[in-house]
Amino acid sequence: MASAIGVEPGSLRAFSTMNSPWPFGMTLMALLAFLIGTRAWRFQRLFAVTSGVIGLIASQTRAAWGGFIASWFVLVTVAGRARSRLLQAAAMLILIGLLAVIAMPPGNALTTRLATLTTLGSDDSMAVRLQFYQSFFIDAVAHPLGAGLGRTGVATRLSEDGSMLHFDSGLMNVPFVLGWVGALTYAYRVE
Repeated sequence: MASAIGVEPGSLRAFSTMNSPWPFGMTLMALLAFLIGTRAWRFQRLFAVTSGVIGLIASQTRAAWGGFIASWFVLVTVAGRARSRLLQAAAMLILIGLLAVIAMPPGNALTTRLATLTTLGSDDSMAVRLQFYQSFFIDAVAHPLGAGLGRTGVATRLSEDGSMLHFDSGLMNVPFVLGWVGALTYAYRVE
């Protein structure tokens, strides 16, 4: 939990009752996209969206930020008559987000996290994930039938090889465990 709860003052990332900031941010992103498209009472929706945006910013989950912006573009594209209302709400949310960021002291973990959006070359987590995906691709090509069940996560503690205890991608977990053939049959949907 060192990435979520730092030892420096002001470095806490919000994650509610969930395991970590990532699922919290993704859940908030989906809920905010849903709330923006509903016709709930104005005051309740305003309060929920405002507190949700502040929580989304505090989670410091860049993927959720990007997903929220993408969902906003989709909503505005398909909105029809409500497009002007959505654009007004976007302006209000941008103002709330800017006020939340400006209220933070300089050098805060959030401002550091925002700075990584423009300097992806010096982003440590991206470099680690890129190295992980490169090594995963080599393993996946070498084992097209997969490594088998129980090869990732907590199940690896039962075997001698605990190398994939912290498998960082749920999407890549399926082809790693089931292989590419198994992943294709797993993902194939009969209608």
